[in-house]
Amino acid sequence: MSIIPELDMNRVNILIDLALEEDLADRGDTTSKSVIPADARAKGVLYAKSDCVLAGLAVAEAVFKKLDPACEFTYILHDGDKCSAKTVIAEITGNAVAMLTAERTALNFIQRLCNELRQSYPSTTAGMDIEFVDAIDGRRKYCQLKAGPNTINKDDVKTIKDHFRGVIHLARTNGQAIASMDCVVGVCYGTRDDLSSFYKSIDEDYPVFVGDEFWTRLTGDDHFYEDLINAFAEVAADINAADMVDDTVQKLAENITETTVE
Repeated sequence: MSIIPELDMNRVNILIDLALEEDLADRGDTTSKSVIPADARAKGVLYAKSDCVLAGLAVAEAVFKKLDPACEFTYILHDGDKCSAKTVIAEITGNAVAMLTAERTALNFIQRLCNELRQSYPSTTAGMDIEFVDAIDGRRKYCQLKAGPNTINKDDVKTIKDHFRGVIHLARTNGQAIASMDCVVGVCYGTRDDLSSFYKSIDEDYPVFVGDEFWTRLTGDDHFYEDLINAFAEVAADINAADMVDDTVQKLAENITETTVE
């Protein structure tokens, strides 16, 4: 079952179209077309090339379904999961030519989303993805990152809460005070109304910041999230997609880095 939130993906699809146009132009994947029958079907897997925290699987699914709407994209792991090298994270079944054509663009999105944010302000605390000083209340937050408002399941709720309890317990053992309000989940896009019941269960004990609120607390810029979404929605069709992605990722990393406190 797809976990792509429709409203947000309408905007993200603009960026996907630009990336595919940059990569394929009007030619498509000429090699695959020349050696593989047009109606051939295939099954493939996505796996991690190195240890990582996953992000961007929903976007990768959208890339594959952009070229083959009937393809089956099965999640083995989900955004926010930690996995080791060679771990299978998803399986795809569908048209062979479409699958090979979409592969590079889908993997580029996953790689960028997995790398940039965590490189900007990584956490050395077990179970946490990033740490940041909250621009609203001035307190240091210990944060697990999630891509969208429907990207966790029942088992994830217990895992996340256990991680947060562990952080608080370890801090007390070391004579430090970390409150429940300082252990947070950051959901990169969506609104509070979009949050699944699993996120709402976490929010009963630990804050869940989603979309605009998360980025404001992280960057201190009240308009950061809105500007980012609008930039994706309003770009002209002739913009170089590769340059746009590079520029957006670079500005995102710079904004986050500027919020860090040594």
